[in-house]
Amino acid sequence: MIVFAASGDNDSSDGGADPANVDLPSSCPFVVGCGGTMKPHDANAEETVWNDDPGNPNGSGTGGGFSELFRPMPAWQAGAPHGPGRMVPDVSANADPYTGYNVLVHGRQEAIGGTSAVAPLYAGLFAAFGRKLGLVTPQLWLNHTCFNDITQGDNGYFRARVGPDPCTGIGTPIASKLGKLFEALDKPPVHPPRGQRRNPTRAIEPASISGSNGAMLPVHCRCCRAPSALSARRCSKGASTCCSRNVNANEWSRRDPPASSLVDFPACQVARP
Repeated sequence: MIVFAASGDNDSSDGGADPANVDLPSSCPFVVGCGGTMKPHDANAEETVWNDDPGNPNGSGTGGGFSELFRPMPAWQAGAPHGPGRMVPDVSANADPYTGYNVLVHGRQEAIGGTSAVAPLYAGLFAAFGRKLGLVTPQLWLNHTCFNDITQGDNGYFRARVGPDPCTGIGTPIASKLGKLFEALDKPPVHPPRGQRRNPTRAIEPASISGSNGAMLPVHCRCCRAPSALSARRCSKGASTCCSRNVNANEWSRRDPPASSLVDFPACQVARP
């Protein structure tokens, strides 16, 4: 299950005495923090950080900053400005009440905003991508191009910049690109029909190669660096174990093998180091 949470509507102070605070639960590493922008009605106008009183850390505007509770900063927030802990928000969307969302309340139409409108916007968007997506935040941070980078404005204590920032995260969604991304990730692996044998003519990967002095050297998997003696020339589908030997990746030699001994094993699905 994916959880989206608002980053707050009181700028960087989040309504506290200090100029920089972050909201819970949006600052939790297992929650996608949602910040706010001001998206003008004019399609040609630039989208900026939502802050009704620029420079004021305790006004009406998007929350954002760095957690001092969840330390250190998650590794998947690569590219974020340096801070003591997890950066908030991860993503953002229009939250300015003046350009926000038209809703009907007791038969009356009115415009609303706030980051509390952004979180359900993302929930609806990701519901369209399928079920059982799991923790998507690392995948989002690996795909900045699926978002519009917001580079202008501030939330009081922090300013927007090129790239991730504690005002709008990695930006606002490009739904078409996100749809293609999660469509590709959601596709199941293709297996041969039951009873169909694998191609018997496929070449067998060598267990060793000849070195410059004529000696036979063991080969290593180019992906996970496992020696063929451990991997039986084929890495398992697990992320850190090796074929039937069940050898943990950390038990392999930390020293990289020579480039000349690296061989591509098609079945290797271990993440590249």
